[in-house]
Amino acid sequence: MSFDETNGTFPHCNLVRREDGDFYGTTSGAGSAVYAQSVFKIGPQGKFTTIASFSGTNGGVPWDGLSLGNDGNFYGVSKAGGISNFGTVFKVSSGGKLTIMAFFEGTNGAGPVALVNGSNGDFYGTTESGGDALYMGDGTIFKMSPEGNLTTLFLFDGTNGSGPSSLCLGRDGFLYGATSGGGANNSGTVFEIINGVFRTLYEFDGTNAAQPQSVIQASDGNLYGTTYYGGVYYNGIVFKLTTNGVFSILHSFSQMTSFDENADGANPVGKLMEGRDGWIYGGTAYGGTNLFGGGYYGGIGTLFKISTNGDFITLCSFGMHTNFYGTRSFPNGLVEGKNGNFFGTTYFGGLYDVNNGGLGTIFKLITIRPIIAVTKPHQHALQSNPALTIGGKTKAKVETPITHVIYQLNAGNWAEATSADNWTNWAANVVLVPGTNVFRVYAVDQNGDASRTNILKLRLRQQ
Repeated sequence: MSFDETNGTFPHCNLVRREDGDFYGTTSGAGSAVYAQSVFKIGPQGKFTTIASFSGTNGGVPWDGLSLGNDGNFYGVSKAGGISNFGTVFKVSSGGKLTIMAFFEGTNGAGPVALVNGSNGDFYGTTESGGDALYMGDGTIFKMSPEGNLTTLFLFDGTNGSGPSSLCLGRDGFLYGATSGGGANNSGTVFEIINGVFRTLYEFDGTNAAQPQSVIQASDGNLYGTTYYGGVYYNGIVFKLTTNGVFSILHSFSQMTSFDENADGANPVGKLMEGRDGWIYGGTAYGGTNLFGGGYYGGIGTLFKISTNGDFITLCSFGMHTNFYGTRSFPNGLVEGKNGNFFGTTYFGGLYDVNNGGLGTIFKLITIRPIIAVTKPHQHALQSNPALTIGGKTKAKVETPITHVIYQLNAGNWAEATSADNWTNWAANVVLVPGTNVFRVYAVDQNGDASRTNILKLRLRQQ
């Protein structure tokens, strides 16, 4: 859907999903309509409802999306509004009751831009500026109790970072984040907070990368992030960073062609997320293969996924065929739905106010997975002979050829099945052992997308 001012403008949030399947988010933009800055709910089939709005006194310019609290309410931050117009922390129920939990006054930070739910029930966040007596400062890290008591944990002073751009709760229970500037080279940093102790993990130097946008901790324990600038062509990178500070570049976004396009995008923005398939998902502000953006940057952005080993796949390029009619997109991040599809928002684009880049959208990214089936023998079939041929069929969801069918027997090594007709039919020769045997098989297409694993249990009669 496209925002049209009456239902909000310029969402700068990743969506958050409740267990009932509905998604919640915020719109941050300006406009004369009462719902230009709001909290909304949208169902997986597109039913949209505005549940709360901001007026300035109760906050303004909600940012970074919502965090689901342990009490079932949503918590978030607004960059402006409140008593001193330096921003707020707010709580909103699923029914739309909006409560201000804390105010920023400049000395304790200004312009909050991130909020995460800590494992201990407290909330942690950052402000992009403030923290000193003159309300200037380079930003703060704060803690808020469920009752709304606000405590400043750390002050940035430029040398240790400036303008925090990302904060996440790691899988290990510690906090990790990034600053867009500051550090020894004034190109941004990655930091950690363990048991209240702040440590800079890495400082960008401007030549390898600059202006980090997002940092997450993946299931392998390493940190993954993006920078807006840097890399071989200075169009940004995806990086990997161990918790010991070992840095490596997984992907440098490519150079524009003579037609001002690049298939993998340019200038990554928004939050990264790890899908249930183990891939890291993200988006770029510019680039892609649709030239509607024009100019040096070409295109209006992409969505991508990247493996922890650096295998990179462009999922889509924003453009006219997907109803992103503006000259910009700026995806904010993705969230995975129950059925494996992904949902997200774009800060710009859409059907309304096209001449100024659009007022923002909510979109669904349909995952493309091949389908695999076992046709013989049947599940739980009793076998008399150890040597057995297992066969089945595959089907591509789109015109993307299937390239492999991979199988495993009894937790042994994975092997490739055989096919004589481009994997429409496949076969695997196995040798069963006495008792119950577990056979697993899945298909992979040319884009690297894998089907769901099909599991077959077979029992070999004792000889």
